[in-house]
Amino acid sequence: METKTSVLKNVKPTGKQDMHGNWGFGITFENGDSGLLNSKSDQIGSIGFVVGKEVTYNIERKLSKAGNEWFKITRPEKGLQPNTSFTQPANNGSNNNVQDQIIRQSSVKAAIDFMIGSGVNLKLNSLLETADIIFNYCKNGLNNKPSEIAKEPEPFGTPIENDLPW
Repeated sequence: METKTSVLKNVKPTGKQDMHGNWGFGITFENGDSGLLNSKSDQIGSIGFVVGKEVTYNIERKLSKAGNEWFKITRPEKGLQPNTSFTQPANNGSNNNVQDQIIRQSSVKAAIDFMIGSGVNLKLNSLLETADIIFNYCKNGLNNKPSEIAKEPEPFGTPIENDLPW
């Protein structure tokens, strides 16, 4: 594979999709290079190149199953450029609060699913205790006291009585 730069001369849709659902486009450059570029969309604007503009592209020689030569055109990988570095955004603590809220919401949902599936009596306090146990496990792993992890809010087999407001 070779990376080159040239002015895009022509783009022609092939009108065909490959086995991955990508649409093909015949691409011709001013320097004489030509090949096939694939895109998720059948719209010419989706290829990321503009006719008449200088573009940087990768070109790779390929052989078809029949032994015919063709060239695959791709856009260069986007990423960090040389002599640049990643800077971690400042964390003022609000990100941790958001993460805790996401874990807490997921824990409540998991507690509801667990309790309904187990036939446990759905009382709000029991639900919140179960959600808290799940939250603490997600947040801290097995650093909790074993008695807290094994704690069951209500005995199994209790008839379902729902005191939840919804």
